[in-house]
Amino acid sequence: MLGEEERVLGVQVVGKDAAEIIQGMALVITMGGCKKDLDNAMAMHPTDAEEFMTMRV
Repeated sequence: MLGEEERVLGVQVVGKDAAEIIQGMALVITMGGCKKDLDNAMAMHPTDAEEFMTMRV
């Protein structure tokens, strides 16, 4: 994340479900999304992708 607005610049993930996680995160990056956008989104629970939505990794 970059700057005061905490803009999401990129994501790295490796594993069996990586493609599905990256697909969702690519949307955030393409739209110029920030941490607050992820905070305001609903994450699927329980999934590995949820950890990326909350940026707790």
